Amino acid sequence: MMRNKINVSTVLAGQRLGIKEVDDGIWLMSFMHYDLGYIDLEQRT
Repeated sequence: MMRNKINVSTVLAGQRLGIKEVDDGIWLMSFMHYDLGYIDLEQRT
């Protein structure tokens, strides 16, 4: 299992976030029922 630490926001510190792969290397990050955005691990964006 590969682990990467990604800083999202200090506002969400200590909260559980959802992360789901939606395409090859593209991940959707969610908090509760809100989609926060996408993460591209290859581009680090």
